[in-house]
Amino acid sequence: MKNRLCAILLSFLMLVTLSTSCLAYGIWTINEIKYSPDGKKLAIWGYKDILLYDTQTGQELENFTSPIGITSITFSPDSKILATGNRDKTIRLWDVGDADNGIGLRKLLGKVDVFKGHKDSVTSVAFSPDGKKLASGSSDKTVRLWDVETGKQLLALKGHRDNVICLAYSPDGNTIAVGHWGGVYLWDAYSGKRLHALDQLPICKEDTASVNSIAYSPDGNTIVTGNSDSSFYLWDTKTGKLTHTLSQTQIDTQFNRLVQKSYFSRPVKSKPVWRSSVAFSPDGNTIVTGTRSGVDLFDAKTGQKKQIFQQRIGSVESIEFSPDGNTIAMSGSDNLLLFDMNTGQEIPLPFSIVKCVYSVGLSPGGRMVASGAVNNSLRLWDVETGKVLFIVPVGWLSLKNSVALSPDSKTLAIVDYNNTVEVWDTNTKQILGVLPIDRNEIKSITFSADSKILVSASRWEVTFWDVDTGQKIKIFKQLQRRDSITSVAFSWDGKMIVTGSSNGTIRLRDANSGEQIRMFSIQQKIPINCIAFSPDNKTIVTGGNDENLLLYGTHSGKLIRMIKGHQRYVNSVAFSADGRRIVSTSRDEIYLWDANTGQEIQTSLILQPK
Repeated sequence: MKNRLCAILLSFLMLVTLSTSCLAYGIWTINEIKYSPDGKKLAIWGYKDILLYDTQTGQELENFTSPIGITSITFSPDSKILATGNRDKTIRLWDVGDADNGIGLRKLLGKVDVFKGHKDSVTSVAFSPDGKKLASGSSDKTVRLWDVETGKQLLALKGHRDNVICLAYSPDGNTIAVGHWGGVYLWDAYSGKRLHALDQLPICKEDTASVNSIAYSPDGNTIVTGNSDSSFYLWDTKTGKLTHTLSQTQIDTQFNRLVQKSYFSRPVKSKPVWRSSVAFSPDGNTIVTGTRSGVDLFDAKTGQKKQIFQQRIGSVESIEFSPDGNTIAMSGSDNLLLFDMNTGQEIPLPFSIVKCVYSVGLSPGGRMVASGAVNNSLRLWDVETGKVLFIVPVGWLSLKNSVALSPDSKTLAIVDYNNTVEVWDTNTKQILGVLPIDRNEIKSITFSADSKILVSASRWEVTFWDVDTGQKIKIFKQLQRRDSITSVAFSWDGKMIVTGSSNGTIRLRDANSGEQIRMFSIQQKIPINCIAFSPDNKTIVTGGNDENLLLYGTHSGKLIRMIKGHQRYVNSVAFSADGRRIVSTSRDEIYLWDANTGQEIQTSLILQPK
């Protein structure tokens, strides 16, 4: 896949300058991972997408998009059914028993495959150990038990303080543990009677605290809860009493140390951790915990820390032991890693995980490509060799990220999760500093033609920064606030800037004075996701949510041409250096167009894994 992507870029992007874009293939983000109980399959889901892999061969068994948003997944004990909780208040059952024979993921035939009854989104699902029942938790504050064969609702467990976030069946199937905002309830799975209310949690001192992950020990005597403040607690299931508190690793301060050394930076405060994940090893001796701080192993009996995984993948959304206990699988929002339980070393993935490259920056010469990818890191590539020149440390980027590479290829700018702009030296591979931006969310960044100025666009402002000193040069404010800025671009001669907005308005300004030269609008008032000048600065091209490219005369403001062909929102657009071609991307496509005729030169390239 990497070779194919590099070949694509090398073949026609060497002529192009892209500042912010969105290249994607397959899944956008990873929300949860699940091993099948037989250990043969690994399921990965993100919003509407489910990927199913053979754990031994690495073969992709299925790549499936659900028509509705998914919220949780779980395998049946016999590994033949995958259940999904959904945003449309339903639970759906999918047959995965023949997936390894090439039949794939499909609805169950001859059985009830959609369970209805919840009044709000389903947030969690779990099969009973015998596979005959399914428990579902919901934002309607209830847990409902279903007969898997008939789809009939057996019980409704009510009385939770707030939204149900997570749940788990006890190994003997007699009890269900339910995590919600502020505590944990233990319920009798047959009578529906509440057995214990573990609602005197230390975290209850904060109204916003919640239990967002829960797991039973294999013997059923202990449950461990992961909480929104990155705390983890062990509870005795018979007495309902707290037995241990697990001490999580503190947030890595390397980023702050780097920032404090830079010459035009300010310290960036770490944000609270709001996600946690937890699991017991199959033998019951070890507990693994994950948050944005990292991944730790604990002794299940003493609560003492056994090991710390140094690898950081950003916020850990999901964590799983393989059924044999030899492997730990962990996923951040944008990455999946496997670790050897015994050595603590990372294991190469046996398959090519489908990733989303959500922001790209290209140098005008085409020699370097900066890509913000779904592994929550940013890589700088040499296009000709396909080699990674260096990697910005993981955990610092967000999906609302923007990347820009200066025209001289010496400087790289990215927008991090703190809504600040990091500036990096591509030669020394060191961070130069962080621009102290603390206003509205940054939507776009771009460099001037001489690489001396960096421009950031936020809601109603365009700010100019001196790249050498990090000093703010000037701010252009948008007085009319009926719309917000969504994209920005410099003209190739550096004399003008153009901004696109949320309602389709295009504003052309003098780059020196900020004076508005011209304003015109897209007739349909579609949000503009990307914008660019032609090399002679006579044409402006935009891409937006209407899946079209629109070409306008820079000085007349008149529509010259509409180019159709994309099947999804257009996320990036740029002219080639000779002005004869336009390249545009959407979620999983790259198109190459003739700028004069609007004809498609290159058939759309669907970026899919091997």
